Amino acid sequence: MSDFLQYFSKHVTEQPKRPALFYEPTNTTITYEELDQYSSQVCCYLQQQHIGPEDFVVICLPRGVEPIICVLGVLKASAAFVLLEDDFPAERITSIIKDCDCKLVLNYSVVETIIHESPVYHPLPYDEHAAAFAIYTSGSTGQPKGVLHEYGSIMHIVKSLATIPQIALGKDDAFTVSSPLNYVATLIVIFTMLYC
Repeated sequence: MSDFLQYFSKHVTEQPKRPALFYEPTNTTITYEELDQYSSQVCCYLQQQHIGPEDFVVICLPRGVEPIICVLGVLKASAAFVLLEDDFPAERITSIIKDCDCKLVLNYSVVETIIHESPVYHPLPYDEHAAAFAIYTSGSTGQPKGVLHEYGSIMHIVKSLATIPQIALGKDDAFTVSSPLNYVATLIVIFTMLYC
């Protein structure tokens, strides 16, 4: 996992003013420098709430740049996340919050508070076998079930794409996130984008 954050930091250092995220409906652009700062603010807020390894944070926000900022902030805090969209049925959100023993919900009002935090980020040690995120099934059998992914799997995800000869990813490539935020395919795109 440290490799993942080190690669992201390298991009921030080498191209701080380059756009990292773009959300077309609101015409919002976030540079690498801003993404680093905002995600560090999320990390600091989580640390102030005593949230760290093996603690789950539910990210429940509308589509946009904020969910990705929060994902990176949770990873910087060495905590774990469940990524949801805020238009999910309230009963499903409540069920997932309870099931994952959520310590904090990052919704829009909390994110508005976080922007006033200091953006100081101190890297924390991590365990590659610690929980990084959970993806919840659709619940077609009655109750959604969380599939746990460890920190070590994040690097496996991004490095596995490098083994496909037809995919040569570089800094000039762009990724589109069109799938729902709670899909593992969406996180593969997000992790690959931040890594590459």
